[in-house]
Amino acid sequence: FFFCSVCMGTTGSVQTKRGQIPDLSRRELARFVKATRFNEREVRWLYQHFHTISNSIEADGLIDAEEFKLALGIKNEELARRIFAVFDENGDGMITFTVCIFSHFL
Repeated sequence: FFFCSVCMGTTGSVQTKRGQIPDLSRRELARFVKATRFNEREVRWLYQHFHTISNSIEADGLIDAEEFKLALGIKNEELARRIFAVFDENGDGMITFTVCIFSHFL
């Protein structure tokens, strides 16, 4: 959905405008590769892309409704709210990387 299909993996921490993206541990990487259809390079790219989005307003490692709307370029508030609700599985107003990578839209 808001993740590009052309994955360009990199290694190590990446600096964004709003903070440092934490490294993905080898254990987490292996877990995501095993449980999804993505290879290591793709998981790393998705992880970095997720954190770029999650740090676009507040550097907290979570995507909130405003960051989601901004990433998608949606102007319509109601539409943005409804789409975000699909991905906010537990209704806490935040999307984690784990939810993103395991969700059906990837």
